[in-house]
Amino acid sequence: MVAIIKKIWLYTVIASVSFALFGMALMLIGTFTIEWSCKCNVPNHWQCAGDNCMAESERHFDQFHHNTNCHRTDWPMVILEKTFGTLL
Repeated sequence: MVAIIKKIWLYTVIASVSFALFGMALMLIGTFTIEWSCKCNVPNHWQCAGDNCMAESERHFDQFHHNTNCHRTDWPMVILEKTFGTLL
């Protein structure tokens, strides 16, 4: 019985550490592949996709005072959002 509990504990720890290392590896890869997708809260007014969207979003806010929603669209961040989004 003790051997079974030790195996279950070992597999649980290995799975947890692997899950965390997978997330850290994706975050490291994500530092080199930055892409954003932003859009204005006013329907059909403004949208942007690319690596310079945060600066354009700030300029859009300064010019029109419309709020914008931005999120990362590069593949590591999409995986992180889908995987860890349920945990947050």
